[in-house]
Amino acid sequence: MLALGGGAYADGNRVTIFGNNANVKGSYSSAFGESAKAEGDYGLALGAYAKVTGRGTAIGAYADAGNEALAVGNDSKALGLSSVAVGQMAQATAATASAFGKDAHAGHEGSLALGASSTTSARNEVSFGNAALKRRLVNLDDAQLGADSSDAVTGRQLHATNEAVAALDRVSAQHGATLSEHGRDIAGNRQALQELKEEMADFNPDLEGVVMFNADRTSVDVGGARITGVAAGDISASSTDAVTGTQLFATNSRVGELESRHSFFVAGTDGDSTMPRAGLLGVAAGDGADAAHGSEGATAIGAFATAEAKNSVALGRASHVDAGAEDGFALGSRTDVAARGGVAIGAESVVDAGATGSVAIGHGAVATDSGVVSFGNDVLQRRLVNVARGTAGNDATIVAQLDEALAAFGGGAALDADGKVIAPHYTMQGGQQRAVGDALDALDGAIDQAGARVGAVEQQLGLIFEQGPSVQPDGPGRLSLAGANGMVLSNLADGRVGVGSRDAINGGQLHAVQQRLDRRIDGLEQRVDGPGGPVVVPGEPVVGQEPAPSPPTSPQEPSIPPVPSSSNPPEAQKAPVAQVDTAELEKLLARANEYTDGAISNFEHRLDRMDKRFNRMAAMGSAQSAMAMNTAGLATYNRLGAGVGYSDGESALAVGYQRVLNERGSATFSLNGAFTNSGEQAMGVGVGIGW
Repeated sequence: MLALGGGAYADGNRVTIFGNNANVKGSYSSAFGESAKAEGDYGLALGAYAKVTGRGTAIGAYADAGNEALAVGNDSKALGLSSVAVGQMAQATAATASAFGKDAHAGHEGSLALGASSTTSARNEVSFGNAALKRRLVNLDDAQLGADSSDAVTGRQLHATNEAVAALDRVSAQHGATLSEHGRDIAGNRQALQELKEEMADFNPDLEGVVMFNADRTSVDVGGARITGVAAGDISASSTDAVTGTQLFATNSRVGELESRHSFFVAGTDGDSTMPRAGLLGVAAGDGADAAHGSEGATAIGAFATAEAKNSVALGRASHVDAGAEDGFALGSRTDVAARGGVAIGAESVVDAGATGSVAIGHGAVATDSGVVSFGNDVLQRRLVNVARGTAGNDATIVAQLDEALAAFGGGAALDADGKVIAPHYTMQGGQQRAVGDALDALDGAIDQAGARVGAVEQQLGLIFEQGPSVQPDGPGRLSLAGANGMVLSNLADGRVGVGSRDAINGGQLHAVQQRLDRRIDGLEQRVDGPGGPVVVPGEPVVGQEPAPSPPTSPQEPSIPPVPSSSNPPEAQKAPVAQVDTAELEKLLARANEYTDGAISNFEHRLDRMDKRFNRMAAMGSAQSAMAMNTAGLATYNRLGAGVGYSDGESALAVGYQRVLNERGSATFSLNGAFTNSGEQAMGVGVGIGW
């Protein structure tokens, strides 16, 4: 239900009300205008104080329509069931009656009043005027003549009948002359008859008074008797035959049909009225109506209706279609169409010159541009309601669809009760933005800041590392630190020391190994240089003795010689120093070298992994750039792109999808992802807005 206007009232389902004090009592009905009223289901009242009852339609100020009736025009009334009243103050008050034209009145069932001020006087009657106003019915085709024909007879056919009757008069005159001659012959014979009478004095005169002649014997008086048994006379220009009652009845019937049919077509006139005019195949009805008398195929119905263009139609008082507006259509009083294919519906509606193919609907509507539909003018605008959701590219978009589009922007963007757009509200970078452009500017600033930070990181990395990683001759990659004299890595946590470990070790861990090696070497030197028995090095077995059990080590950690305790230095050992086996010493040194090589290798491996990761990130960035460049210029609603990137042996694939959200292309949505050959993944989602 939609109700707009002070005092608007609705009592029903799915109704539409627009206007102060307008009300609807029923379902699926609509009332538009000041105090408009719709009582019943499926009714439409359009205009100030318009009223409709039942499933009728009332259009115009004070228009009144009954059930299943149509009233169009100010003060028009269609009160009868299924009646139609079109025109200012037109009235159709009986069932199935129709009145077209200002002040036309059809007050009898099935009657039709056509033309301004036309009235009906009986059921099933067609009137083109009233008792004082008469209109001629012109441009009729000849009627089909026959005993069952109900066609209207044209003046041409009646003229032919009149000519035939005149011919009969002439024949009768000729017969009169012949009878005069016969009268003289009879006078000559009168004496003979008198003599015959005297001779037949005794004969019963049954014929006395049956046949009598006038004094000059030029006419015969049958004394009021009927002459029967007469054959049908010849009807022609030269015929002198007497006609029968049957022949005269046929003529009278045709004349009666003409009179009867003419009574259904009446047009009001005044002292200044002029005959309508029509061109080839045109139809004109009404005082001064002109149906393209200089062209063809036009129709003009109504007082002073003018259809000047070929195949144009003008319906209504003073309706007008210009000579250059071929196929134009004007319906309503004072409508005007001046463009080819233009349509104007409603009193004083106008289609201006140059507005080819345009439509103006409603009282005072004006169409000034080509290919448009106008429902008002510069001062009066009307809403288009009860429109389905647009689905095709050229369909109209309704407010609900616009609400959905605004909702996609987020931030509370919507339409208020007056149809105005409520701007979105965004929180960006800790600030409040009231416009999409401002939000994008804030986002752009954040991206610039992030870019500056990334640039600073790249600059810092450039100061730490050389331009790019290199590959050693034996295959593994190598990452070199910048600086002519190298660079010291500081604050490095202890790396894990064990089998398979790739952690970098720090100076403290190497120092501990060095301390342990120094103590081991010192112990070996004492064993080599000492005079006595074996020198016991902490953590080493004494020759000739079983080695002391040691705590188990992790299978992933190499066996590292124990570091002597500072509380029990080698100098404190008093045991005799044994002779040292050089093979054992070489094994010990090999183990120390193996540990050191492993630690250095682990550090280099970590740097190599970092170098490869940088290459993978560069490959993903290159793939995403290639994918974005190849979809940016596509003028379609759906865009799918892919890109491949490569950087120093590392490759990546990027796939993206973009959707244009409206017809103008001012809003987009995108989704993309990038993948490398080593398992790295990245994904991004974006929204674009333009105006």
